[in-house]
Amino acid sequence: MVRELIQQAEPASYHIVAGDRIHDIMAARDNGLISIGCAYGYGFDEIKEADYVAQSASEIKTIIDQVFSAR
Repeated sequence: MVRELIQQAEPASYHIVAGDRIHDIMAARDNGLISIGCAYGYGFDEIKEADYVAQSASEIKTIIDQVFSAR
């Protein structure tokens, strides 16, 4: 599903996957994307491999801002 969304997006757009399960992290990795593990969800132990970890939903925006300002 992630690959299909990327193919439909604008060519110059950036993509990040945020989720609380290992499948979310794997989807990001399989498609060369940055992953944000959501520690407030169900799969806390599953997000260890994420590029970033958000402790709350509001922290996701902060992480995204940091990622894009570094590019």
